[in-house]
Amino acid sequence: MSTRVDDAVVRAIVSEALRDDPPPRWVALAARPEWRGSDALEVDSRRVEVLPCVSVLAVREALATREPSADTVSVILTDQGERELGVEVLARVWRGRLHSPTGWESAKHLFRVDTLDAALADDRWLVDLLVRVAPSRGYPPPPSGYLSREEAWRAFLKHGLRVATEAPTLAHLVRWADSEDAAAAVRELSDHASQISVALGEAFGPAASLVARMTFAGRGGEVIAGGLAADALWGPVDAGEVPLTRARTRLEGWAGQGTLPDPVARAWGDAAVAAMAHVDLRGQDDRSLSWLERANELLEEMDAVDLASGSGVLRMGLEARLGELGHAIGHFLDEPSEVALDRVESAVARVEDHRSVGQTGSDRVRGEQARMALRLCRWRHRPTSAPRPDLASSSRAYVADGAWVDRARDVLHEGESVFALAEAYRRLIEVVDLDRRSRDLAFGAALSEWATVAPTSSESLLPVERVLECVVAPLAQSQPVLVLVLDGLSHPEAQKLGRDLRDLGWRFRSPGGQPLPPVVAAFPTVTVVSRASLLTGRLMQGGQAEESAGFSAHPALVAASGARSPALFHKRDLRASDGLIAPEVRAAVLDPDQRVVGVVVNAIDDHLDKGTQIRRVDGVAAVKPLRPLLDAASEAGRIVVVVSDHGHILEHDSQVRSFKGAGERWRPATTAPDDDEVLLEGPRVVLGEGRIVAPAVETVRYTPVRKLGYHGGATPQEVLCPLMVLFPGGVSVEGWEAIDDRQPGWWSDRHVEVRLPAASLVTRVVTHVEPSGQTSFFHGEPEVAQEVEDWSAYPWIPELLASPLWTQRRGAGGRASIDDDASARILSVLAQTQGTAPAPVLAEALEVPATRVRGKLSALQQVLNVDGYSILKIEPDGTARLDRAMLATQFGLDS
Repeated sequence: MSTRVDDAVVRAIVSEALRDDPPPRWVALAARPEWRGSDALEVDSRRVEVLPCVSVLAVREALATREPSADTVSVILTDQGERELGVEVLARVWRGRLHSPTGWESAKHLFRVDTLDAALADDRWLVDLLVRVAPSRGYPPPPSGYLSREEAWRAFLKHGLRVATEAPTLAHLVRWADSEDAAAAVRELSDHASQISVALGEAFGPAASLVARMTFAGRGGEVIAGGLAADALWGPVDAGEVPLTRARTRLEGWAGQGTLPDPVARAWGDAAVAAMAHVDLRGQDDRSLSWLERANELLEEMDAVDLASGSGVLRMGLEARLGELGHAIGHFLDEPSEVALDRVESAVARVEDHRSVGQTGSDRVRGEQARMALRLCRWRHRPTSAPRPDLASSSRAYVADGAWVDRARDVLHEGESVFALAEAYRRLIEVVDLDRRSRDLAFGAALSEWATVAPTSSESLLPVERVLECVVAPLAQSQPVLVLVLDGLSHPEAQKLGRDLRDLGWRFRSPGGQPLPPVVAAFPTVTVVSRASLLTGRLMQGGQAEESAGFSAHPALVAASGARSPALFHKRDLRASDGLIAPEVRAAVLDPDQRVVGVVVNAIDDHLDKGTQIRRVDGVAAVKPLRPLLDAASEAGRIVVVVSDHGHILEHDSQVRSFKGAGERWRPATTAPDDDEVLLEGPRVVLGEGRIVAPAVETVRYTPVRKLGYHGGATPQEVLCPLMVLFPGGVSVEGWEAIDDRQPGWWSDRHVEVRLPAASLVTRVVTHVEPSGQTSFFHGEPEVAQEVEDWSAYPWIPELLASPLWTQRRGAGGRASIDDDASARILSVLAQTQGTAPAPVLAEALEVPATRVRGKLSALQQVLNVDGYSILKIEPDGTARLDRAMLATQFGLDS
């Protein structure tokens, strides 16, 4: 029985015929003499006329009476053989013969090849469909001139299923399922649905067969949603066997599967997640949003809401992961241990792995909260120490540790809607607050005692009124300086600001690379007192007029300024708009002869007066005029000294106590202080006739007006003023060295619990540096350190330090040699960390910036690495590794 031909077959053969030179006008096909195709066929800009001829006579009549024009090709369909037609008829048609329009032959014409892969003989359906879906101009010919099965399959994916990519994957197929192309393919190829599904499974794995079956069943729009649900149920779900099995069985039924093997389900889920990779969750299109919503509905229908944590894409998955984090924190608070802390670490990692945490603003905040909660758990698990007894050590402890706690704690106060996590945050804050309260009370007591007498030059604290004299003026002798007074800046806020400043390329410097001394505000810690004292260089009360007059007449600044007096600009002078500052301010900053320029920025203090329902922007972005001021300073090669006049506390359920004549956080000393207040009296107390009472805790205020934050009290948050000295690129001053962004060990992503041997605190003062002969900081002698070490847990350390070889080699580092105390601290850390310790942990133990750790390690390496043996190794990232066994051998240790 002869073959019936359609448009695709005719196009394929005519297209091949038109490649001859000259192109033929007649083509004869051995086919059933009937035509149900188009009457307006066109191939390569030529009209195609199809003539069914039921007899030899009909063929001869067509040839005799219908001579096609130059732009027309006539195709004869006849079931007569070549013998019946005769030589004279065949001489008129293309290549002098009848052509058999089978799928196989048509495919050859369409691909312009002589041979098809023999393996295609088992896939005749594929060959036939390739002919049916062929483009009007045929397919691009394979470079080899031979059509392989793989090339045939790729052509079908592109032109038959319309999967529009050169190297499709299962993820492409999943996205294709809910497309107009898939709908068109289903309409055209539904008679081969079963064969196509099997073939897709062979090409992309069994999950592809599932995708095809759902698509041909008219459910292509649910393929991604189902895959996202599968990703949740077959992901890393911590759930009981029964509920998980029940939910998976329900999804199998919904998908039309008797059983969904684990590898198939996971492949389906992975493909659905990959298909969503291009979707920006901040601005979902309607179709993507429908996939996510439907996946959430499926999990609800299958009673699997509690199992959704396996999903890293669905909103329900994030909520579940946040709930798991809440339970992990709760368990840690109930029974603190390394195992419990590891569980919190893992839960935070799962929260951060969720895509919306990296994309959407509100969820990014939730991710930040999770990290801060983890840090506070690490902080809680660290070895505890008693509050410091004196103001200097207590202040250093706050700057190095307590301010980081406050930064983390303030983020947790942002709130959380997942109940389990909100409750965990509440408990964690309570634990932290209890510890902080005891430390704040100790700080307040030390402050009360310290304030009674004038500071001496031997102290390792810097009174706010001496910042211009001790820091700004000496620098101005060498380089023009911009003094940025950020009114109300606290140490937690300064950390975030410092992060941005480093990113902008500013280099932090200090004398000898040592931490700058804590700056202590004047009392009460309010702008009218402490800022006036800072800018005039003497304890006083005053406003902008007094500040400007005192700044321009400051003796140390005048001495460093030459012919031009120091210039101070206030808020009204800046007029920042559109990223610009007032021309006169910019001109002063750019003028090299203007040695000292001061600018007062009120952005932080002003913001504290606002309501409490707006989340604060932090860093450089929070201070509108800061960026153009820094840009101008950088352009001028001007050193920038960032300093605050006082800090602040944030509003967290404070209680109001009414007192006549009181400020926000201080009151007249008309009555004795309560247990949570301290009496401040002495030469540094400017208001209240030299005698006031201030809260030593955060939870008290004296004003009924609720604000975002307050200041005036005696907490370290309010009393200690951040101080940062920034150098632009290419600028240096003798004696001023790099100081790194030092973080406590518990803040690091890698927590290591280190317990140093018990010892009394070592009191230090800032290094005395005189690069240009000017006074810098204080002239006092360092206080004598009292140390009583207990090495019973590590007896090999004192044994090493007393060994003859150690004594012989301890100077091996030359000028870079290391003392026994620092060596012992490094070795004690390595003893507790199984011989490997990261640089931040070592920096904390040594109480030095991380940038100086490598120098200490190199010096110790010179002592320990006898005869070239690698007893101590230093990795590129600063991690130290100690070979304890080799150390014992080389130094003859018994312990």
